[in-house]
Amino acid sequence: MSSLPPPRKRPLWVKVARLLGFATGAYLVVVVVMKCFETTLIHMPQGADSWSKKPDRAEDVTFRSADGQNIHAWWLPPPASSRRVLMYCHGNGGNLSHRGRIIEEFQAKLGCGVLIYDYPGYGKSTGQPIEAACHASTDAAFAWLLTQGFSPGEVVLFGESMGGGVASELATKHAVRGLVMCYTYTSIPDAAAHRYPWLPCHAMMSAQFESVKKLPRVSCPVVVMHGTADRTIPYWQGEALYAAANEPKQFIGLDGAPHCEWRHDERCWQAVRGLFR
Repeated sequence: MSSLPPPRKRPLWVKVARLLGFATGAYLVVVVVMKCFETTLIHMPQGADSWSKKPDRAEDVTFRSADGQNIHAWWLPPPASSRRVLMYCHGNGGNLSHRGRIIEEFQAKLGCGVLIYDYPGYGKSTGQPIEAACHASTDAAFAWLLTQGFSPGEVVLFGESMGGGVASELATKHAVRGLVMCYTYTSIPDAAAHRYPWLPCHAMMSAQFESVKKLPRVSCPVVVMHGTADRTIPYWQGEALYAAANEPKQFIGLDGAPHCEWRHDERCWQAVRGLFR
């Protein structure tokens, strides 16, 4: 009885090709999964079930955006002798109720009225926080201020982190008094690429929030604040925003400060006061 011939060994290139094919397939699966969860990775809203105490002087306000969503806001009216208003566009986490102390501090230190609103899907605002809806909610908040008798030239826009993206877009549409970009990205794909350098973020992402491309069309004074120890949005992106802005402009580099740490530095408060003056 003859013995069976020994099995043929596969050439090395076949093994390498199969390995590369498996790795490529696995990578594509990861890309698709990350793409499906894009909105969840960008936005981290908390609903009305996660709520903090409302400041004593704050008024509940609800207005409707152009895309039909109900947008919830808090309004701290300015002192009787003041026409200063700061519109606060907050970051991508939580909801407006988690910023109660901040808006009280704005009013106390700046002597201004403060409007803070929630993007769709945050707090008591309806809808989903896709890019177009976030811009629509910001437009609606600004339009509400105009119905209260304020002019664009009396309003300073303060965009913190993600909020800088919507604030810069709004500043291209209205002659506001000033724009503050606090720890803001050049674009969402740029920020994502910093965190996920192994993903083709610029090719795969729908959300853009291209702040750096908006600034050349902004005519009001601009203040950019950024911390050197920011691990969420790298410092160079703040520098790039400043470079793209028109004069008059000011850059405040916060040495050793992590993401969104700025309130301890008096230079930041002086810069915002300067916009009102």
